[in-house]
Amino acid sequence: MKGFNYILLVIAVGISSCIEEYVPEYEVSDQKLSVIAELEANKLSVIHLGSTSGSNLPPLELNHDTSIIKIINYEQGSRPEEYRYDDNSQSYKNQTFIPKEGQDYDLFIDVLIEGIPIIHASSQVPFSANLKDIISPQLQLVEDEGKEVARFDIALDIEETPESGDFFHLIPYLNDENKLIIDKITEGELATHILVHKDGMLIDKTKLGVDENLAFSLRTINTFEVSQNDPSYVYFELRAVTREYYDYHVALSRQSATNAGPYTLPVTTYTNIENGQGIFACYSTTLDSTLIIK
Repeated sequence: MKGFNYILLVIAVGISSCIEEYVPEYEVSDQKLSVIAELEANKLSVIHLGSTSGSNLPPLELNHDTSIIKIINYEQGSRPEEYRYDDNSQSYKNQTFIPKEGQDYDLFIDVLIEGIPIIHASSQVPFSANLKDIISPQLQLVEDEGKEVARFDIALDIEETPESGDFFHLIPYLNDENKLIIDKITEGELATHILVHKDGMLIDKTKLGVDENLAFSLRTINTFEVSQNDPSYVYFELRAVTREYYDYHVALSRQSATNAGPYTLPVTTYTNIENGQGIFACYSTTLDSTLIIK
């Protein structure tokens, strides 16, 4: 009997020695999360989350109730700021988090889907800058496709704070009814990129000349109504942006422009998202204006 038990023991040990712990391996999906997170200093922000897709790959079905989106500021030692999905805007919101100039932030997103890794990105909020030496433009009325539109010649410079960076997004505008387009860069052309997919232009100040002047022409889209009594102004929104913001929107603008023809080279969209696609970037905004001389 003892010999029989000994044989059973040997068999059991032999079998157990052949058994290894099974750890399931999940294949990483061909699809990636895509996120657009552009945070403005001193304002509430929203984050748009989706996924890449193709002819054989439909978009991922994200569960907005369980998806985890957090922004962390390690320097402040504060708790992570969580974003929750808002059905009305179809984006993720945080009702209290206000990014501050000069602060570093990390973005983490986990949608809890097998094969989709956590995505991560980092960004720092730039310090704001101001415009200076704005020359008030002389109103010029010109004919364009049967409409009498307005044309303005603008010259200005960017006055940074000591902490400001080199990259900016300048958006000139009149009002909601009549938008401005940038007709031509007459000074500082190598330092600018007129955007196709957004209003305004990007500026790399390291490429401006020694005098650092920037001059360009603006034109209204619709007929400009001239009032002899009420003053009119050209307004400027100046964003101090990160290099990531600059590179992403240059690539997106070129991609939008090259999609027009069948013989254009493809443009790779810039991303700073680890394990995903899209952009996590910050910017600071200042507003200015100049009187239109009639």
